[in-house]
Amino acid sequence: MALVDALGAQTEVVTDGDAIVVRNFSCPVASAVRETRCVCRAIAAYISEATGRPVSEHCLREGRLICQYRIMSG
Repeated sequence: MALVDALGAQTEVVTDGDAIVVRNFSCPVASAVRETRCVCRAIAAYISEATGRPVSEHCLREGRLICQYRIMSG
């Protein structure tokens, strides 16, 4: 969470089976995300590089933008 929060986000972490889901309710790049979805994939790659684990993005773009990144466990 500190990695994403350092970019200006406000995140929470929840467990979901064999993964950890990082949710961001205050995306620091929201305007770019609404225009270009590859920004979310780039952030997922950033989290993956930082954690050493596979990460996929599951962002909700309808209405209020909620960024979600699923980090797979070992």
